Amino acid sequence: MLKKLAFSLVPLALLLAIGETVARFSGRDFKSDRYFYVAGGHEEYFGTEKLYIRYEVRPPYHWVPEPNTRITNNKGFRGPDWYETKPEGVIRIASMGDSCTLGGQESYSERLDRLLHEALGTRKYEVLNAGVGSSSTHQMLQLFDQYVAPMKPDALLVFPGWNDRWVHDGRPDKEHVLPSPTQEKIRAVLMKSKLFQALVYFADRMRGDEKSQRVPPKDFEANLRAFAKRARDMNIPMYLCTTPDGVPDSAIRKRFRLDKERWDWESDLYALYKDKVEEPVACWNYIHNLYKDIIREVAESDDNITLIDLDATIHERRALYDE
Repeated sequence: MLKKLAFSLVPLALLLAIGETVARFSGRDFKSDRYFYVAGGHEEYFGTEKLYIRYEVRPPYHWVPEPNTRITNNKGFRGPDWYETKPEGVIRIASMGDSCTLGGQESYSERLDRLLHEALGTRKYEVLNAGVGSSSTHQMLQLFDQYVAPMKPDALLVFPGWNDRWVHDGRPDKEHVLPSPTQEKIRAVLMKSKLFQALVYFADRMRGDEKSQRVPPKDFEANLRAFAKRARDMNIPMYLCTTPDGVPDSAIRKRFRLDKERWDWESDLYALYKDKVEEPVACWNYIHNLYKDIIREVAESDDNITLIDLDATIHERRALYDE
């Protein structure tokens, strides 16, 4: 039986050897221009010094800042250390979002924490900054389940930010599953083969150039409603923020062009929506209003959610500033 198995493998080995030889002597570069989007880190100011916060990638598909740096705590988030045991009488507020929540000389979480302490004079409130740069609502749900829910917050603030609407590697976030360390090692070995590189290359070509936003509108709504359910299940109020738009029209016209290189986040987003609204600024406003209206609809449909309409507030102030 072993002899039969060995002889049956001979044709396969010869076929692979011929394929490897042809691939090597073809002279072609089989490097694929597709990539797997994973955020590597985030630049942030610490006083006047700019620091780079490295991200640690974790399954199924999210990342958290490296813990115990000059501006991250024991869990990897911005601010003081987190401890699951909550001091008696303290009201704990968790704020979730992307770099808009993480960053700033004084993040809005830090400012809220400071203003509450200044107003009350005693430590009755604790604000947890669970913002992570480059996160979409897909990652935010994972961050809530793994890191925020165990802290048993008394209130939840969700500021979705911008990342859901972007196009990164052309696939929606929900289709990503991080490879295991073993899979990574096997792939590293196989990628030394020119034949394997060619097979990956042509497989990518067969997939075509169809692209998707990281979190398309329907998924965006589903994620927000999942947040709302988690808040209800924990019997805590939820505050949901619209994303304000302060991008100048001139910047939109510069970014929304179709003559840019492949896999450009902004031109790919424009290509997805230009059939609906072709003029760049009008197209940008269409996309922005689409996501903004979903936030408002979710908030209005749930008595446990309070809407913080940042977009409406910023819109009133845009007219005061040229570009």
